[in-house]
Amino acid sequence: MDIQVINGKSLILDERKWIISKNPTCQINSQNDHSIEIINENGIKAEVPKEIISVNKVQASDNQLFLTESLYNRFIVEPERAQSFKKFNELFLQNKERILSNSELILSKAEYYLLKPDFLTSGSSQGGVFNYCLGDLLSTFKLEYTDQTEAKYKKEGLKLVSIKGSSLSGSCFTVYWSKKNQKLLNINSLDKVTTSSFTDTLQKLKNNLGKNQNPKIDFQHVALEQLLKEIGKKN
Repeated sequence: MDIQVINGKSLILDERKWIISKNPTCQINSQNDHSIEIINENGIKAEVPKEIISVNKVQASDNQLFLTESLYNRFIVEPERAQSFKKFNELFLQNKERILSNSELILSKAEYYLLKPDFLTSGSSQGGVFNYCLGDLLSTFKLEYTDQTEAKYKKEGLKLVSIKGSSLSGSCFTVYWSKKNQKLLNINSLDKVTTSSFTDTLQKLKNNLGKNQNPKIDFQHVALEQLLKEIGKKN
């Protein structure tokens, strides 16, 4: 699968490795009196109660279980996504500065480019929030934001990572990346920013980051573990 990135180039994503298969037909791995253990094309295992199989009239043949789409999502897709995303977010928060300091590596592979942690979220209390992927953020570090919110930090070479606040109260919480110090800087505005300044900055960020139509990979924790291993070898 071709992944379109901000610089106009494309990266190749191995769907079979990073996205959960949509095929609801699973192999029967084992069974007991109460349930059947199944395994899908990605090797994901799950136990399905025999009562549910019977009620839903799920067919079985040649050691295969032909799940409905809803049952497949319930027992395979949703639990795996939730578990992977939880591990991924925890691992990202533990290593976020180490990750951000290796932009070239992240921009070189689709599975790294598409990493989308909860940490990368911006928005306002009035207009809602939006989430963006790591690769898009790092690509926009080359762009300039010239409004008042960022102007006073521009001389220090800081890059905007996220901005949250309220255009009504004027409160604003921003996170910047310092390439020089390889550190994240959290700034909670004590002096109220103007409504137009906050809104302009948020809109510019959203225009650059909020329109990504690329898929969200399912095994994000595995991709991040792989990335951290590559960073370890590099350093």
